[in-house]
Amino acid sequence: MARKLARRQYAAGQWWEPEDNMPEEVAATITNPKAWEAGDAGPDGKSARPPIAGYEGHLLSGYVHLGNERYGPFDPVPEDAARRITNPKAWVAGEVPQFVDSDTAEPGDEEPAAPTRRSTVPPPPRVGRGSGIEAWASFAEANDVDVPDGASRDEIIAACEDAGALDRS
Repeated sequence: MARKLARRQYAAGQWWEPEDNMPEEVAATITNPKAWEAGDAGPDGKSARPPIAGYEGHLLSGYVHLGNERYGPFDPVPEDAARRITNPKAWVAGEVPQFVDSDTAEPGDEEPAAPTRRSTVPPPPRVGRGSGIEAWASFAEANDVDVPDGASRDEIIAACEDAGALDRS
């Protein structure tokens, strides 16, 4: 399938015009998607950028900084870093890669997360005035949190966190 340039392009030591019949091996060296006519898909059917030989991962469309690490368009991105890049515009395919957590699981087999119940009663402060055991016991009771008899204030807070009535902090 011959691809059509959007504008004049320099490749393989010469200038190519949109009407020129460019060989596929020369076309594969042009990696800028804007060099091609709109709608002219590359070998993957999604972008005009050719695949990198031997690279099986996902490709970034630009540079991404994660902490002190920088990943570019042709850099291999480790899976733990790729999971943190959630903007679809950062990826060549325009969508965030999907990852499977175990070798046996198939995409879509994930168990839905248990719904967390949010309290309508504001929690008492964790320190200072109003942060005593009585305040936390009342909060736990208002949120139907099971607390063992004789539990300390910290144990009541932990039970509220475990029940989802309170954010962990």
